[in-house]
Amino acid sequence: MAARENQGYLIAIIVLSVLCICLILGTVFGWSKASEYYDSKLAAEANLKLEKTLREANEVKANVLATMIGAGGSIKEIEGQMNSFTRLARGVDAGDKSKIDAVATSLKEVKAIYDTDMKSNSSAGATDAVEHTYKILIASLSSVLAKKHNELIVKTNENETNRIESDAKIQQAKAENDALAKTLQETKTRLEEVKTKSSVEIAEFKRKMGAVQEQHSKLSDEFSRHRDVANEERNKLVSQKSEISRKAANLKTRLNEFEREVFNIPDGKINKVNSNLKTVVLNIGKADGLKVNRNFSVYDRSVNNFEKGRHKASIEVTYLGDNFAEARITEENPLDPILPDDQILSPVWDPGHAVPIAMAGFFDLDSDGFSDREKLMQMIKANGGDVVVFIDDQGNISGEIDPTVRYLVLGEAPVEGPNKNPEVVESMKVLEEQAESNTVQVISQRKLLNWMGLHGRPTVQKIGGAIEAEAFQRRAPSDAAGSGTRDGSGTRDGSGTRDGSGTR
Repeated sequence: MAARENQGYLIAIIVLSVLCICLILGTVFGWSKASEYYDSKLAAEANLKLEKTLREANEVKANVLATMIGAGGSIKEIEGQMNSFTRLARGVDAGDKSKIDAVATSLKEVKAIYDTDMKSNSSAGATDAVEHTYKILIASLSSVLAKKHNELIVKTNENETNRIESDAKIQQAKAENDALAKTLQETKTRLEEVKTKSSVEIAEFKRKMGAVQEQHSKLSDEFSRHRDVANEERNKLVSQKSEISRKAANLKTRLNEFEREVFNIPDGKINKVNSNLKTVVLNIGKADGLKVNRNFSVYDRSVNNFEKGRHKASIEVTYLGDNFAEARITEENPLDPILPDDQILSPVWDPGHAVPIAMAGFFDLDSDGFSDREKLMQMIKANGGDVVVFIDDQGNISGEIDPTVRYLVLGEAPVEGPNKNPEVVESMKVLEEQAESNTVQVISQRKLLNWMGLHGRPTVQKIGGAIEAEAFQRRAPSDAAGSGTRDGSGTRDGSGTRDGSGTR
């Protein structure tokens, strides 16, 4: 019985011990859980505080962005709102401060972009009194674009108006050009009629002149026969001297007449005229030894004395073909335009060879009081001439005038004024005597410039490197003796040559 009671106590003690152990274990577990829950609570509270701070930071960022856009707030408040990040950063742990700093940094980057945009677009229409926002900026840009669009429309309308007016002027000009072309054609027709009538009158005059010449020849033969009978004895004594003198005179006369004939006939003629382009086509070209930049005077087709008639225009060669050339019109009288078959002449150019020229005196082309002798020599050379005799500034004579010289060009005689030079005056007399003894034609500076197509220019242009100065290719004496007038193909025919008697 006692054993059973002890056994009951023992069981009770065991059960109580188990309950105590369970209670202790439950207490320990509960305390552990309570501590864990408390830590979770603290972490949750800290996280909530961080999220609240981040929310406030993002709200500040959102407000600043809205202010920049122009959706609310004042631009002046932006700096104060951005300074609140410092306050918000102090309310969080050091480990979480970087998140607030990241929001502040991103807002500063946006603020820098905003400042750059506002500064670069400040002239888009917003004034200093108006706060600069993207909304205002867009409105200003839209206003500027609308203004530019309206200006473009106005310009487009003006251009269209100008185009219509230009088309009307072009049509008017075309009508006037057609009228001028019709008038020109009528003038050509009348000119051909006058030419035909003149040809008939000239033929009749030549017929009468031939009859007079025949009668004069008969009278001259009869007079010579009576004179020879009366002077037979005297002629016998001086026959040899007279024969030699006569032959020399005839040869000299033939040479002088040939020289004058070559340079008093035209060098070519105008084949075509393009009034719109101010150009003409000549009947001479490379085959004649022509070079570009040559100047020619243009004379009317009816002119026979080129000095007396004076040139009607001037041209300058710009392009060369084998048997033709193109030239631009450098001087023209609108009341007396260039026409086809008009004649051209240059005193310092002959087809195939350079023209020998002598110069004497003081030459002042631009009236500046200084000698322009070298400049005039370059101009003559550029137009196909060759100055073989001249007087320098000290009065020294270079070269000598012989029968081959074509012209003696006389300048001013420096007898008074600042350019007075007695040596030059004496040398001029010497060259004039040589020219007279060799029957060389003496011309003035004005006449030379007139023949070269430079008459009337107020100043003399400088000779540049673009002008070709080389002489023409030489031609044989037989070619020179056989040259005459030119036909339409640009070559010389045989009608201008002399026969053995010295007559044509």
